[in-house]
Amino acid sequence: MPFENANCYGYAWNVNYNFAPGSLSQAHESVDLEGITDVNEAARIVMEACQADGLLSQQNATAYQIAVFINTYEGERLDYHFYRHGPSKWSHKMSNTGAVEDGIDDPVAHNLGLINTKDTNDDLIIGQHSCGTLYRPETPTPDKIIEILED
Repeated sequence: MPFENANCYGYAWNVNYNFAPGSLSQAHESVDLEGITDVNEAARIVMEACQADGLLSQQNATAYQIAVFINTYEGERLDYHFYRHGPSKWSHKMSNTGAVEDGIDDPVAHNLGLINTKDTNDDLIIGQHSCGTLYRPETPTPDKIIEILED
């Protein structure tokens, strides 16, 4: 299976690695949403961590799109989820145990379709919030990202 070690964030970065937003930042502090129940606060924290990792708020010539979501799970637990845009369609991967799903026309509509379904960890998704789109620059390369994460 391609990207067998990647979670949704690793997959969005095109890296076969399981890591969280903030892990590539100067501080190497990955996002932890435990105890946060406000979706807007969670969205702000995740978007800031993604930008600290190097994702861009505006597209440049060598960037591709990454759609960012906050999903609400049964028990009011919040977690992030990511989609990446390929040559013509979107794709995503549910956690580091799921298969890549591609051929998605609209990540917002697709993510809405996950409500009232269980993820690969058997957790029920009860809501979703679209945070917007960020852009993945050409650098760092997947090999460089793994080097940063393993330091």
